Formats: sequence, structure tokens, C-alpha cells
Amino acid sequence: MKQKLSMVILLLCFTAGAVLWIDGISARLFDTAFSSNPVQTLFHPQMIQTGSAPAAGYGSSARLSVLLSLFDSRFWLMVSFAVAGFVMLLYSTRQAIKTYQELEDRVSSLQNQASNLETALETSEKDAAARLECCENFAHQMKSSLNSLSLRLELAGQFEHLEDSLNHMNMQLDGFLKSAVIHCNDPGLDIKPVSLKEILEQDVLPDAAGYSVRLETELMPGWLYGDRQLLAQAAETLLANACRHGSRVSIRLMDVKGGLCLEMKNDTSETGLPNLKRYHTAEPGHYGIGLDLAARTARLHGGNLTVSLENGWFIASMQLPVHVWELPVCNVSENSL
Repeated sequence: MKQKLSMVILLLCFTAGAVLWIDGISARLFDTAFSSNPVQTLFHPQMIQTGSAPAAGYGSSARLSVLLSLFDSRFWLMVSFAVAGFVMLLYSTRQAIKTYQELEDRVSSLQNQASNLETALETSEKDAAARLECCENFAHQMKSSLNSLSLRLELAGQFEHLEDSLNHMNMQLDGFLKSAVIHCNDPGLDIKPVSLKEILEQDVLPDAAGYSVRLETELMPGWLYGDRQLLAQAAETLLANACRHGSRVSIRLMDVKGGLCLEMKNDTSETGLPNLKRYHTAEPGHYGIGLDLAARTARLHGGNLTVSLENGWFIASMQLPVHVWELPVCNVSENSL
């Protein structure tokens, strides 16, 4: 902006100098035309100021004097402004070329970064697909082995004694597969309007009948946009975790600002929070993927899962927004709780 302003000022000054110079030439021609001796006045312009023309010849030296007399102080003033403007224009051009080169280098750098990111993204997608295939193959082999074991136990008449354990292992493998799908960022969410209260009453709470707990419920309608199957699995995980560790379980579904809060709490004598990392658990027969799966389900729906201890109660709170999802699959943050 300052350079543009300076160029405008120099241009105005140059124009003013040119006008003054032309005005001087015009005045000289005017005085020559009306002089009693035009030739002498032309070749001796100093008579315009002095009023007298000394006797002198009109040879080449006189013509040179006439030519040089045109380059008076007004001409040099105009030239000085022209030179200053040219220098500033040259400086501005160099600065523009430098800026253009810097921008060109920056664009080239960004293009290289974009190319690297595309390569990294393709590699990540291939790795995720490979991990998912590995998990699926592992689960398939495990299920095949379990089915073979179940058949042999049934033939040996020992199946009834181990039926619960085998069913539990099958459920764990199903959870492992679902967790692997989410972990590989391929959840395939089926986003629809669902009632979390309806999910709890129809799909989750009937399973609590097998636990010897005192159950208290306080449920709002809880409408939101989400995947019914994933939400049901997350709620089942939280309920099973509460029923296994307490004799009293309270379930509350509340409307909060911008969304819903599903709170499940159970009485406990523990003084420390459990390790929420996947595959870390102190419970025999369990694999430590339940809470992690529930947390990922919450993040898939744009919410989060928090746990806390308050006055002898273990509290798990799932916060879920109720906004409409525009995309069938939502981005997943890989950050831990």
C-alpha cells in the first residue's frame, strides 16, 4: 500500500514537472513570436529576462546554446522525478518477483506434502484392511475350533457342564470382531432416528434379569440419530459391567444441553478406577474390551464416555449428541479416554 501511494505521488510530481517544462517552452515560443527580432530572441533566450540581446553570431554554437537552453531547471526536476519513479518501479518489480518465487516454492512444498499425505493415507487404508482381515481370519479360526470342541464335548457327554463358558467365549469373539471393525475405522454405521429408551427397554434391560441386583431406572424418551445395534451393544456392556460389580444398579437417561446422557452407576467398595485400556483387566475370564468398545461407540456418534467414583458409587456416563448426521460414516478419533 505504501509503495502504491509513493508511486502515485511520484507520478503526480513528474506530471507537474513536465507541465512546468512545457510551460517554459511555450512561454519562450510566445515571446519569440512577438519579439521585434525573433531570430535574435530565439538564439539568445536570456534577453527575455534581461531585455537586451548582445551581438553574437548565429553559428553552430548558437544552435547548441538554443538546444541546451531547453534543458532548464524545470526539465531536470521532471527528470529527477522520472528517475525516482523508475527506481521505485524497479524495486517493486524485484519485490513482486521475490514474492512470486516464495509463493511458488510454498505451493511446490504444499504439493509435496499433499502427495506425501495421499501416500500415507493409502498406506494406512491398506494397513487397516490387512489388520481387519487378520482379525477376521483369527476369529474364524477360533470359532471353528470352538465349534469342533463343542461337538467333541457333546459327544463325550460333557457339553452341559461347559456350555456357559463356551457361549461366553463365543460372545467375546463376536465383541472382538466388532471392536476390530471399529478399530480399523470401518464401522459401517446405520444412522437412523432411534429412541435410546426403547433400546434399553427392549434390548438391554431384559438381560438384567439374570443378575441378582436391585435395579432402578429413570428413562426419558431419548431420541437421537444413531446406530441401534452399536448403541444397544454399548448399553449392554455398561449394564453388564455394573451388574457384575455391584448389588445396586441405577440407570438414568437424561436430556442435557445439546444431547443425551446415559448414566449407569453401581455401588462399589473399590477406591480406584479400573484400567480402561483395551485387553487390560484384573477379572478372570474377561478380556478388557467392553468399556473400550462402549467408549468407541460413543465417539463414533460424536460423544464420549467418562467414568468416576463418587461416595461409594462407580458411575459410567455416556454423552451423546442428538444432531442429524449428514454422512453415513462418521470420523473416529483414535484418542483414548
